Amino acid sequence: MSRILLIGLLISSRLVMAQDFFRLTGKINHPPQDYLTFTYYSDWISDPREYTLKINSDSAYLVEFPLNGIAYCDISFGEHGLHLLKIEPGDQIHLTFDNDDFNGTLRVEGPGSAKWAYQLMLRQKYEVDRDYEMELNNFKTHSRADFFARTEALIREQTELLEAQAHSFSPEFHALQKADITGKFKLKELGYLNFSKQPDSTLQMNWNAFSEEIKAKSIYLGQLADGLAGNALTDFRYKNSRTLEYEYLKNFRKIVGQGITEKILAAKILDYLNLDGLTEEIKLLGQDYMFFSDNDVYKKVIAYHFRKQEVLETGKEAPNFIVENRKGKLVELKDFRGKNIVLGFYDEECVLCKEDIKAMEFVEGYYSKRNDLAFIFVNLSPRDSYRSFVKTYKPLGIHLNGYNNPFLKKNYSTDILPNYLILDKSGRILSNTVDEPRLDDGRSLIQEIDRLIFGK
Repeated sequence: MSRILLIGLLISSRLVMAQDFFRLTGKINHPPQDYLTFTYYSDWISDPREYTLKINSDSAYLVEFPLNGIAYCDISFGEHGLHLLKIEPGDQIHLTFDNDDFNGTLRVEGPGSAKWAYQLMLRQKYEVDRDYEMELNNFKTHSRADFFARTEALIREQTELLEAQAHSFSPEFHALQKADITGKFKLKELGYLNFSKQPDSTLQMNWNAFSEEIKAKSIYLGQLADGLAGNALTDFRYKNSRTLEYEYLKNFRKIVGQGITEKILAAKILDYLNLDGLTEEIKLLGQDYMFFSDNDVYKKVIAYHFRKQEVLETGKEAPNFIVENRKGKLVELKDFRGKNIVLGFYDEECVLCKEDIKAMEFVEGYYSKRNDLAFIFVNLSPRDSYRSFVKTYKPLGIHLNGYNNPFLKKNYSTDILPNYLILDKSGRILSNTVDEPRLDDGRSLIQEIDRLIFGK
C-alpha cells in the first residue's frame, strides 16, 4: 500500500498533537528520482502503511502521521534503503543524504534522532563495514558449539553498545532493541539447527526475560517464535484439521508467552480465512480467539475481516442503512438504487481519510459525465463537525452523516477507516477490497470501476 503526500500538506491544528504524531523531513542531494517510499509497521497483523513521498524542487520531502506507540519503518530510495528503523510518537526526524554517497553522508537530527543515530551506527558497523550475515553463513560449516559461541559474542557486543547509550533512549525503545538483538541472533541459531538437521530443543532461549508486550512487538522474537511453531507443525499428525492445529498452537504460550502466541494465532486465523473462507469451523476459531486474546488491535483486525466475509461478501446485497444529509433529512442507501455506487466511510479525525477525499476528486472528475455512477461517503463524525467539514472543504460527491450509528459499526466494520465498497445498480456488492485512492491518486480505483461496472 502506498500513499502520496505533497510537500506542504496542511494538517488541521486541532488534530496535530506532537506527542501523538511522528514526523520525518529531509533533503536529498543529487536525487535521481522525485520520490522516496516510507513504510511503517505498527504491528505484525495489521497491513503496513506505505507512503510515496514527493521530493519538491528544493530536494526536500515530508511525512507526518499519528502514531500510537513504538513501531518500525523502512525507507527506500532507488537502490538505497534503511530497513526496520524504530520510530516513536513525538519523533521529529530530519534525515539528509547525498545519493552519490549514501552511506557516507547519512545525517540525522531533531527530537528522537539519538535512537536513529544509534541504529545507523549499527547498520554501518554490522552491515556496511562488516557483513555479519556473511560471517555467520561461513559458520555453517562449523560445529554447533562454534556457531553458537559466535552468536552469543555478537549478542554481548551489541547489547554493550546499547547499554552504553541507554540514557539517551526511552524505556520502550531500550526494551524492544534489547529483544531484537537477542531475537535476531537466536533466529540465526535456529537457522543453523534447521540447516544441519539438529533438533531446535537445543536452542537456549529465555522468553521470560521480556515482557509480553515487547515479545509481541519485536520482529525478531516474532520470527523466532514463528520458526519454532513451523518446526513443531512439520510433524503434526492432524494438519488437515484447522481446529486441532489451532489448539496445538495455543499451547505455545507455555513456551513463548501469551502475547506472542496471540500474534501467531491471529496470523493463522487470517490464513485460514483467506484459504477456506468463512466456514463454520473458522467462525468458531474466531470466537475462541476473542476470548483467548487480550490484544484489542489483533481482535479488531480479525473482526473486520470476518465481518467483510460474512456481511459484505462479494455478490451479496449491501445492508441498507438510514443516515442524515446536511439538512437533517433521513436518507437510505436504497434511495440510490438505479445507480452504480462507490461507497465510502470516513471520520474527520482520520488524517488518511482526508487524503482519500482529496484524491477521490480526480476519480470523480474522471467520471463526471456519467449519470449512472454515484460517489457516496458517510462521515462518522458528530453532526456539527460533519457539517463544518463539508462546508469548509466542499468535497465532491454526496456526503452523509452516520455519527454514533451502531448498525454501521456492526455491518460495515467502521471501526477501521477508511473503508470502501463498490455496488452495482441493484445494491449488490461488486468489491469489498477497494484500493484507497490516496495510494496512487485513484488510478487503481478507476481501473477497478471500469472493469467491474463498465466491463472495460
